[in-house]
Amino acid sequence: MLNQLPKLLNYINDSGLFNPYHMPFCAKFTRNLKLYYNSDKNKGFFVKVCLNNRARREYNALKFIYSKINSHVPEPLLFLETQDLTAYVSPLYQFKSLNYNNFFLNPFLNQVYEILCMGVVFRDDYPHSFVRADSVQLDQLKLFAISEKIIDKESNCCINYINHCYSQLSSMNQIPQHGDVTPYNFTAEGKTVFLCDWEDFGMICFPGFDLATFILEMARKAELYEELATIPNVLNNPVLRKITDKVLPSRDLDLKQWQLFFPFYILLFLYLKKKLDYSSEYCYMLFKFLNTIFNAKKWQKCFKDGTIKS
Repeated sequence: MLNQLPKLLNYINDSGLFNPYHMPFCAKFTRNLKLYYNSDKNKGFFVKVCLNNRARREYNALKFIYSKINSHVPEPLLFLETQDLTAYVSPLYQFKSLNYNNFFLNPFLNQVYEILCMGVVFRDDYPHSFVRADSVQLDQLKLFAISEKIIDKESNCCINYINHCYSQLSSMNQIPQHGDVTPYNFTAEGKTVFLCDWEDFGMICFPGFDLATFILEMARKAELYEELATIPNVLNNPVLRKITDKVLPSRDLDLKQWQLFFPFYILLFLYLKKKLDYSSEYCYMLFKFLNTIFNAKKWQKCFKDGTIKS
């Protein structure tokens, strides 16, 4: 990645947007490279560099979403591409992380609702042509769950549960999901909430997926995580219902359906994380959670009964 950077920086310089060689910057290495160029007035530009075409997906997603949700995403300014890398440039916002309690305070709460609703309310103008990846195939997902030892191939109740969830969600309007909606990707500048890291946008298109990943991590922060793996009714905890009741009223996907699909969403989340080579530590945490859920069979019983009790 680093040997391609000079070429990318020359592209930025040639764009006339700013001179990357004359501004101080700091860099952050994650799965990608993030460069923060600061000016004297504590303003500047952010450059995200990804292997292959991942930044193109994020740039296109930001470009579309920016005009649709009252600018709750970073503004994309410039897309760049070399032989092995893609990158995009946006203004450098003075982001601050949102801690757990911030999510429940005004003015942040209503903005978080608005952002989460994107993944459950169908819109005719979602840009399927440039965000859709190869759809997740049912056989691939079941094979993944078996090979990762999340379920046993002889477990009919687990197989039937996955079959049912896939069938039901496939019959609904498909809505491109952010792909990594966790509290860690929410930030704020002043009183405005932003959702960052859109490089996985459209990799999953089942409605309600983003809400499930957000609730999973909120349950962890509320110290409900261990219980949630074995007690489906934890999803009716008042703290979690404060979010889901606001996001899921009278949609194509109702609260009861969404609750019953919850383990399926998290299985999809792990499938996506493994496919995209995310942190092995985080993947292992998801694996343990799912392994506990499917071994306990409590969720499958709720699925068979058709309800999770309030």
